[in-house]
Amino acid sequence: MRLKLLAALSALPLLAACAPEIESTLYLKDVLAAVSDVSVKHVPAVLRIPQSSEESCNKGLTALIEKLRPLAPVTGDGKCVEKNGDQLAEIETQLDLVPDGATSDSTNIFFVDIRLAADATTDAPRLALSFRLGMSLSDVITALAADSSELTADFDPAKFIFTLNNDVEGQTLDVSPQQVFADRAPAMPGDPPITLGYRDQTELILSDVASEYVSKAKAYEFAIIAPTTAD
Repeated sequence: MRLKLLAALSALPLLAACAPEIESTLYLKDVLAAVSDVSVKHVPAVLRIPQSSEESCNKGLTALIEKLRPLAPVTGDGKCVEKNGDQLAEIETQLDLVPDGATSDSTNIFFVDIRLAADATTDAPRLALSFRLGMSLSDVITALAADSSELTADFDPAKFIFTLNNDVEGQTLDVSPQQVFADRAPAMPGDPPITLGYRDQTELILSDVASEYVSKAKAYEFAIIAPTTAD
């Protein structure tokens, strides 16, 4: 059964054309600080929206940013970029790290929830990370597309990209990806964890199936992290 699941995940397209993207780097210090303080931490994120051309992107970028402001923080001027042959409007925004017991009071739609993950085999703390949207992606795109002939809500599955970075000196971290692509390779529950030393990092990309689930404003658990323990 596990081999069938792995084969199915491997067959899913990792990158698709004309897809919105959300990308962020999650540093261990920020994750631990959120849990320790039981408070929301704000970390940088980038939102990329497909465009038909560089010209149309530059023409409509300011209006697109203003439509995003009621939904999420905008922390930069935005720019038009090309990625994998696609034209994208790239806007700097914010991701809220929300631990159990805390509630985000910011105007935002991008969240990573953090909860303690139980494990009867060890006493070491394990943290489960789940990504969610505050509203469905189709509603987000519809809001951004208002009064515009450039955008529609008809996109390929979105790309949700997270880089986990261990920035705690002296701490080795085990990352257990949950049915995502880890450094561009399929990773399944039960696979050996990815061990991150100080300043090491791993890139996790949600599969199309997981992305479609998240796009409906449902939380998806994409990784469990824990201190590395000696055998």
